[in-house]
Amino acid sequence: MIDTYNGVSLIATFTPNPEEAEQTRIFDMECSSGTWTGRTGSLDPVPNGIVVGAPPNTFCYRCREGFNEGGIRCRECDSACNSGLMRCTGSGSTDCCLSFATNGQCVSTTNCTSSSGPNYVATESNNFICTCNLTCSTGYTVNSDCTDCDLASICDRDTPCMKGGQCTQYSPPDNYTCDCTVVSFVRYLDLNICQRANSPCMNRGQCTQYSPAINYTCDCTGTGYEGINCTDLVACSMEAIVSSDRGTFEWPETMPDSTVNISCPNGPSGATANRTCTNNSTWESPGIESCGTSVISNRFRNISKVNVTAENVVSVSENLTDLVVSTTDAADQNTDNIRTVSAILDQTATLLSDSLIIMNLLSSELSM
Repeated sequence: MIDTYNGVSLIATFTPNPEEAEQTRIFDMECSSGTWTGRTGSLDPVPNGIVVGAPPNTFCYRCREGFNEGGIRCRECDSACNSGLMRCTGSGSTDCCLSFATNGQCVSTTNCTSSSGPNYVATESNNFICTCNLTCSTGYTVNSDCTDCDLASICDRDTPCMKGGQCTQYSPPDNYTCDCTVVSFVRYLDLNICQRANSPCMNRGQCTQYSPAINYTCDCTGTGYEGINCTDLVACSMEAIVSSDRGTFEWPETMPDSTVNISCPNGPSGATANRTCTNNSTWESPGIESCGTSVISNRFRNISKVNVTAENVVSVSENLTDLVVSTTDAADQNTDNIRTVSAILDQTATLLSDSLIIMNLLSSELSM
């Protein structure tokens, strides 16, 4: 049998203790790691001094693979066993073994398949013992009879029990319980409440603990939430912004992570300004580029109210020319203002089609 060491029984003479008479007794010896030692129970206590009649340590041996125990020397196995993998178990040509069962007994077949299973192998690295050689991918484990891979227990995959709790999985496979021992529970209670796995402050709120240990406060600044545990969503508050050149914009209360659009105070028609309330309930800078400027919008609004007559046609034309030249902002070059220019030009053309009015205008110019 594999891993069996030589043993002997001999009549040994020894001195039990210093200055005591020698004794002679049958003494069982066994070979372990190249040294003879008394077997447990044969002599108690182990005698002092030299045991007379024990063979030298050089004869204490265990034959390596490919050799059998022949007398006091290891002899090479017969050719039938000397294949490089087989071990011989006796001196006969058929007393050789290719693989061993887990209990150390020689397997009669030349491989482990029939004795242990299709996924068992015996190699020199595992001391020729039939060993399960089945490997499984991540998340799976070898079943008890080494025939297949089973889904690993949730306790092995995810270790869901915190703070040293013992996990027990039961059917269905993803159900489990956590055994929180008294020691682990006390250790958990000793933690600052803010340091525990489930902090009371939600949504990135900053937790501050104070005495006693279960008291705390949550700082919800910049999270977009409020309340004792930072769980109440906070809207961006209503706000009015006065632009230096595009008017006053009044932004309504808006929920986080959303954008609101309002009409431009100075037009043009259909144009809107927009502003986003971020997910931490703060306003971003508004988008007002589509809105007309206050000065130009007011000038177009005023000139559109003028009724062009023979008396003011010249001054209106001059003011209109100056206004058009001054309109450089893209938002002011809009459809509303273009319509105003077109209407004034139409009125002017109608007046100038009257020859009498033209003559009066020329006379006025000559008299100046």
